[in-house]
Amino acid sequence: MNPFELLGISPCLECSAEELAQQFDERGKACHPDKGGADQAFAELRAAYELLNSPAGRIKAALATLTSENDARGVIPG
Repeated sequence: MNPFELLGISPCLECSAEELAQQFDERGKACHPDKGGADQAFAELRAAYELLNSPAGRIKAALATLTSENDARGVIPG
């Protein structure tokens, strides 16, 4: 699960709480179980939001995403 992809934002270390909430609300409308979406899809979206809403979680997710994209462990691109 790439939490940045799920929320539709580019991998970053800094993002505003408003941007995260807006993306969660926007994506959540489409996959919420009350709107015909799947429980699993909404649970993954909520987990992604909660992870990225925490600064430590966002750093961990960004490092995992950036290093997997560049296939170079321990290297943070500029």
